[in-house]
Amino acid sequence: MKRGDLTGVVIAGGRSTRMGRDKARLCVDGVALWRRQRRVLEAAGARPVLFALRARQRRFAPGLVVVRDTRSGVGPIAGVHAALRACESEWLAVLAVDLPRVDAAWLRKLARLCRPGRGAVGISREGFFEPFAAIYPRAALGEIERAVAAEGSHSLQPLLRALVARGTMRAVRLSARAQATLFNWNAGALPE
Repeated sequence: MKRGDLTGVVIAGGRSTRMGRDKARLCVDGVALWRRQRRVLEAAGARPVLFALRARQRRFAPGLVVVRDTRSGVGPIAGVHAALRACESEWLAVLAVDLPRVDAAWLRKLARLCRPGRGAVGISREGFFEPFAAIYPRAALGEIERAVAAEGSHSLQPLLRALVARGTMRAVRLSARAQATLFNWNAGALPE
């Protein structure tokens, strides 16, 4: 992957109902999560970095490049879809705002595994994908559009299984250490 091939997106359109307050504005080591995630994506080589937000959600700061969820009520897949539609590069690095331990090294590792038309995603020993610290190829846009438009569940798990089966995504087995970095901050304090 060469410079300019990777766009980044911070998925930050959730309502933070389980947390009870806006996760994106919470701080880790004195830095708001939305800023931290943008820095992680930039350190991984992503340019530009977009922010996927709900339809009328307030921006975190002036000057941010924002894409709006393409459909409400379907969860974070709408943000991935909006970002892929806006993406002008070959790949899109997706990072959820509530993954405070993910670092640029993880995204660079995934980037090294990408090939034209193929992205990369982590998979746990239990067989669960980590769709919000992954790199999607633009080639996945059509399947993601169909998933967003479909009725019923909008989980990215079955979609990622299908993308891996077709060779559009490569599944990367997560070590115990890597799995710990993918801790999702949905409720309570960040564990030690």
